[in-house]
Amino acid sequence: MIARYQTEEMRALWSEASRYRTWARVEAYALEAWEALGEVPKGTAARLLQALEEKPLDERFALRVAELEEVTRHDLVAFTRALVEWTGDEEVARYLHLGLTSSDIVDTAQNFLLKEAL
Repeated sequence: MIARYQTEEMRALWSEASRYRTWARVEAYALEAWEALGEVPKGTAARLLQALEEKPLDERFALRVAELEEVTRHDLVAFTRALVEWTGDEEVARYLHLGLTSSDIVDTAQNFLLKEAL
């Protein structure tokens, strides 16, 4: 979006940090579903959501994802690695992105952001 045409709300909504916060929520909701199926230990999603509440993903996080993407050459791999670093939770790391494709995260988050924009 061209800066002169964007509102502050839209700039914030479409920022890299906002996109990554949304990706993280999608990951957490997927963990909740796996928990319900008995495939992931109960409380894993809650720990991720708690960590994100205590230390929200911000522009520093977005910069770290960009650094990792230079190495991994894959946006979701860089994101998941940065998320594990950010939260420091190895139990969450074990189950993060379980059974998901990049499109599952990106497309779901994109649709959520579009809904929010409307």
